[in-house]
Amino acid sequence: WGNSPSATQLIHENAARLSFIALPIAALLLSHGLRRAPEWRRTAGVLYLLALMIIFSLIVFFASLLPISDSLRPPVFFGLTERMLLVVYAAWLCAAAIWMLRSTTGPAR
Repeated sequence: WGNSPSATQLIHENAARLSFIALPIAALLLSHGLRRAPEWRRTAGVLYLLALMIIFSLIVFFASLLPISDSLRPPVFFGLTERMLLVVYAAWLCAAAIWMLRSTTGPAR
């Protein structure tokens, strides 16, 4: 934490920032849009709730990064908030994938 970041670290940090912000926006827009499709209406509510949880987790995650500017060591809750965010991301993706599998697979005719 005390050294200046390498080019690889800078690329990693910027890619992480982009993905941490892009996924909540995509999840929110997709969840909202799926509410219009009758076959997705019930699941879209769950996806929308998970998307809101992603946004909340993202805010908590970014808040946990604030102490970095005051210290040369990693924040205490950095790992915990990052894992919490990634779990909610995974929950959204799993819920969407499970519903897609259920809606595309049906009894053989």
